[in-house]
Amino acid sequence: DPVEVAGVFAACLAYFAGTALYVKTMIRERGDPAYRWWSVGYHAAVLPLAAWLSPALGVLFGWLLVRAWWLPTRALTPKHVGMIEIANSALLLVGIALTWA
Repeated sequence: DPVEVAGVFAACLAYFAGTALYVKTMIRERGDPAYRWWSVGYHAAVLPLAAWLSPALGVLFGWLLVRAWWLPTRALTPKHVGMIEIANSALLLVGIALTWA
């Protein structure tokens, strides 16, 4: 169904666009408050769309907003950031499966 495919595409696009901002905040632009607030702002803007698509995606994107706000205050290594993002990608798959399966 094209509508389902569009929803899955939108969820993945929203997730990976936010992840790019977040990872840049955590690694290359660590300590730059502007990048952190762009990341938080993006995640806050996308959260209502995700929640509209499904409660499961709303919960996931709620966590991603918390992650964008809270984790930059922690001393995480790039390895830790990557491991967290692997787990978040798996949660995205779960959210998609719960929404469109």
